[in-house]
Parts: sequence; C-alpha cells; structure tokens
Amino acid sequence: MISEFPKTLMPGIAAPASLAKLEESYKANDVQAMFLGIYELTIEGECMYQANADGKLEPLQDIDWTDTKDETVQAKMKYLYTMGLRMLGSAGPETQEKIKKLVLDKLVSRVGLDGKAFDDWLL
Repeated sequence: MISEFPKTLMPGIAAPASLAKLEESYKANDVQAMFLGIYELTIEGECMYQANADGKLEPLQDIDWTDTKDETVQAKMKYLYTMGLRMLGSAGPETQEKIKKLVLDKLVSRVGLDGKAFDDWLL
C-alpha cells in the first residue's frame, strides 16, 4: 500500500498525510499502528479522491457530506464504517479506541451526525 498508493495518483496530486504516518509505522515495525494507518489511509483515499476515466486518482468533486440522502455519501460512509467495525475484532484494546476515534473524527463528524444517529443512518 505504501509503494502502490502514490502510483495511483494523477501526476501533481499530493498523497494524504496518512500515507507518511503509515510509512513511519512500517519502518518502526509497529503492527498495531500499521493496522490503524491502513484504515486511516483508506478513509482519506475514499474521502479525498475519485478515479478518473484512466483509473488514476484525482481530487474528489465537491460533495456535500452532510447530505445523508446522497448515494455517494451513503456508499462511502457505509463502506468505511463497515471496514472499521470489522477491524475492531482484530485490534488490540488501545487500537480499538483509536479506530473509534477515527470513526468519530473522520466519518461521523464529516456528515454532521452524532454517533447514535450515524449508526441508525447506516445500520
């Protein structure tokens, strides 16, 4: 993921900050941090980029993330939230808390809901 993600970006498009964090955790051989970093990079990838006709990632068109009826918003949030839920079972206790914080900070807050409303909306 560390070496391949940048290859998917259009020339001149910057990689998200989470890629550097993932690389740091890899160099440190910190498995739990890598686990978390993969999730954070996936979140940023889904929320910042879209594939163009050539399959390269470019900045995502303007999306109103608070429009919970928008099919793109629903699909991206459901995918990312479900991924986070699945990861919880494989994570250590400290990493579980960090996954929950990522969900709250990067998903729930993006759509302008609270945790319970977010659950109700997607599940």
